[in-house]
Amino acid sequence: MIRKNAVTWGSVAAMTAAGIAFTLNYEGAPKPGATESVAIVPVPGDPHTLDVGGLTYYPSTGLRVKPGDRVSIERAIEEFSLATKENVDCVRRSCPDCKTPMTLVDLAGDFVHQFGCTTWRNSSLLTLARARKLQEHCDFYLRYRFVRKFDCATPGNKICAGVWTRAKARAELCHSAIN
Repeated sequence: MIRKNAVTWGSVAAMTAAGIAFTLNYEGAPKPGATESVAIVPVPGDPHTLDVGGLTYYPSTGLRVKPGDRVSIERAIEEFSLATKENVDCVRRSCPDCKTPMTLVDLAGDFVHQFGCTTWRNSSLLTLARARKLQEHCDFYLRYRFVRKFDCATPGNKICAGVWTRAKARAELCHSAIN
């Protein structure tokens, strides 16, 4: 059953403040007093990303983040804002007639931020949302826990524990929103 607070994905223009906060919690929020964002490698073998917003490229130019990049916090936030708009555009276009609580749109936007629009469009997550199988949709977030065939749910791992933590948080928030 869809609650009265459901939105049609095709009508959504942006992530909510809660959705943006969720993504920044995992992708790096500006630190108090920081004046710039720097390029880091979040998981060994991953491309360089900005430590604020976790961007691998600059949406304003399409250029990739390179080792040694340093940008102002203001620019990092602007670029992150552009990225979240692109993420929601991907979600909105993928299922314009899907109708769910807004939290599911935010979580889909966060997923796109981490894994990309192509992965989202080819995912069972989208298939399940289109079929309105929302319990299964929420459960499916837990399947996105691998980095280069390594299971990030492995207890005590120091490689990608955040990937598993984020997958669990997505699934939990998703279930809360639909129940």
